[in-house]
Amino acid sequence: MEKTHYTKIALPSYLSTVPLIAGLEENEDIKFFPAAPAAMVNMLEMKKVDLALIPSIDYQLAHGDLKILRGSALGTLDTCAAACLYSKKPLRDIKTIACDIESHTAIVLAHVILREFYGRQPETIRFDYATKQIPAADAILLVGDKNFSPDLPAEFMARQIDLAHTWRKNTGLGFVFALWACRRGFKAQEFTSMFILNYKKHLKHLDLLGAKYAPLHNCTPDSALSHLAEMHYPLDAQQVKSLRFFYSLAHKHKLIRRQRMIFFAT
Repeated sequence: MEKTHYTKIALPSYLSTVPLIAGLEENEDIKFFPAAPAAMVNMLEMKKVDLALIPSIDYQLAHGDLKILRGSALGTLDTCAAACLYSKKPLRDIKTIACDIESHTAIVLAHVILREFYGRQPETIRFDYATKQIPAADAILLVGDKNFSPDLPAEFMARQIDLAHTWRKNTGLGFVFALWACRRGFKAQEFTSMFILNYKKHLKHLDLLGAKYAPLHNCTPDSALSHLAEMHYPLDAQQVKSLRFFYSLAHKHKLIRRQRMIFFAT
């Protein structure tokens, strides 16, 4: 008989999420629901899932009272190719960005970088990368696995700008792309420990993960290993500092209406 009582967890089906959840699919008390990053908060707020790996900016944009799980997240300390601009022009000359509809955090990060560090206020054009219909723009923003082998017109390939690296260069901080979130009242302690133990276990065997999951993400084992090694999964004090600074700049530049304090689940 199929189990009817289980914890429902939503997350993007990106290679970068593998160390957080690999092996947990075999746990009959958990059911995973893959979806686009932009859908995560809605699934959580509509009570379709109990936990979700939400874009970090969506903690500020959410309507409901969400809590963040301690200890683990999806981030990087520098370069990671999780969010890249492909540009015809240098950053200081970009006026229009065509943005992948799956992105939330990356769009705000691109605007924060361009406004705060380069004095630009670009226009955003949303588009669906799957249609291969690229709008007229100075740059294209892609997120996730699309950056392994981007299928873009040649003029955009002149400059590949890693947003996390650019953030690091200007702030000295890593970056947090996504956070584990739940609704108020969810007992998160078990899952907080589970995700931490899981990524720590898998970080010792990234070569095996890379070899196993590369075919599922349209990349080579070497590319998969390189990408996973660039990610940073602890949600430590420095990453929380970076998150708060990112939120403060997003608020400063009116990209979010208010800056919500970070509240952790218990």
